[in-house]
This record gives sequence, C-alpha cells and structure tokens, in this order.
Amino acid sequence: MELSYTGVSGVAVIVAAVAFIVIAFIWYLPQVFGTRWSEASGRPLPQAGQVPPMTYVAATVVSLIGAYVLAVIVDGLGAATPVDGAIVGFLAWLGFIATTSYGSVLWEGRPTTYWGINAGSALVGGSSIPRRLCRGRSARRGGRVGLGSGKRRRRQ
Repeated sequence: MELSYTGVSGVAVIVAAVAFIVIAFIWYLPQVFGTRWSEASGRPLPQAGQVPPMTYVAATVVSLIGAYVLAVIVDGLGAATPVDGAIVGFLAWLGFIATTSYGSVLWEGRPTTYWGINAGSALVGGSSIPRRLCRGRSARRGGRVGLGSGKRRRRQ
C-alpha cells in the first residue's frame, strides 16, 4: 500500500466536503431528524441566525480534513469505483465513528436515538465522501479516477 499525501485531487476533496455538509444540513432539518435529535439531546434546534459564523467555519474545516484523510486512504487502498469508495467509507465509519461515538451512550448516558441520529449522519455523509472521491475523469481517457490511478496495487 502506498500513501500519497500530495496526489489527492483538491477539487474532489472540496466537492466531497461540500456534499457532506449538505447531507448533514438536510439530515438535521426538523422535517428529517432534527426534531428527534433535539428531543434526544435535550437541546433546542437553533433558529436561523442563532448559529455563530465560526461554527460554520469549523464545520467546513472539519469536513475538508475528513475528506482529505479519506482521499488518502481511498487512494492508498487503490479503490477505483464508487462501490469501492462506499465500502471504504462504511468500514471507516464502522471502525472509527460508530464505535467511538457509542461512548456517548455508554459513558454519558445519552439515548441510543441520539447516537443513532448522529452516527447515521456520519454514515450517510461519510460513505458518500469516498464514493465521490472515486469519481472523476473517465478511465477510458486515461485520467485519474477522482484521486487515484484506478488501478489496484499489488502487494510487494
């Protein structure tokens, strides 16, 4: 496995991060899971204009970092198709997000609904990031597929 920290497509990372932000925004709308999240967390949903601008800046930076790290992993594993990307995203979610965030249920006494809504957002948004990273210029044109060569690497 080769990890390239500079061979990642910046455009693909930005598109994936924006997609994650949009998915999370929709996920927490009152009509989707926002009301249930509010009840489970014991916090009211913020109204328009109540969220400090730095919260949006931080969310954007966090999304960009997550997309970049997943891009490095996807490229290093040689994931070439959106299905490969979705599998990588699911495994990353299962191994790191679902397991560590469940601590809020175990140690903080949060309801499993709270965990499920937050973990679900990370699963849907996070799995979409590697799928988007595996898309890009057509392989028939010989271009990179999102961020990698699209060819599986052999273990040495």
